[in-house]
Amino acid sequence: MKNLIYIAAIFFSINTFAQNPQLFDENWYLRDISIENNSNIPPTGCLLEIYNSGGVYNIVLAVCKDFYSNIITFDSSASFTILDESWFSGAGNCTNATLDAYRLFYYSFYEGNQATPFTYEILPDGDDLSLIITAQNGDQAIYGNTLLGTNDVTSITLSLYPNPTTTTLMLNELDDRLLNSNYGILDITGKQVKRATINTSTSFAINVEDLNAGVYFLKIETEDGVLLTKRFVKK
Repeated sequence: MKNLIYIAAIFFSINTFAQNPQLFDENWYLRDISIENNSNIPPTGCLLEIYNSGGVYNIVLAVCKDFYSNIITFDSSASFTILDESWFSGAGNCTNATLDAYRLFYYSFYEGNQATPFTYEILPDGDDLSLIITAQNGDQAIYGNTLLGTNDVTSITLSLYPNPTTTTLMLNELDDRLLNSNYGILDITGKQVKRATINTSTSFAINVEDLNAGVYFLKIETEDGVLLTKRFVKK
């Protein structure tokens, strides 16, 4: 069986809005799924495709060569709704239990919020782009338009607390590979508001008292090229 089976969509007319063309032109790779402000980094590359097939919009989620295609409608230039109970299964199966568990978790972000609007925004992320899709309950799927390096990002230990925070963001359980890594804090528009170097391999404190209330992203680049992105909320 071929690795990818094309899923034929059911055609029907929908209203067309001026969507950001980058939504369709870029390959979007999953970086994180934030559920109730808890980070859930994927154990492998997970691809998102949103494409226009003759005026019908489809969403494809890919883990372990397993594809689910769904018809979506755009409610505005910055939001879309997934039609209820319109998923189609594609080709391939996960043979790894960890990947299979994450596959189901990943799909549930969309399936569990179908028939309610998702909002999305595309933000600059250095030389790259980030796509943030937010469900009505505030949970988020965060993507980048470049695939992370071959280094195993999921093997690097890092936790943030408290989250949300008011004055200090603590990086706890640091992996030795994070020593001397550069970090930046980006606001929701993609603007970098802080940048410094992690100078310890135990725990590390970042003063965020001067930041305005809102959602931010902590982006860390290790000396061997591994990129990590963590989301946090400043009260």
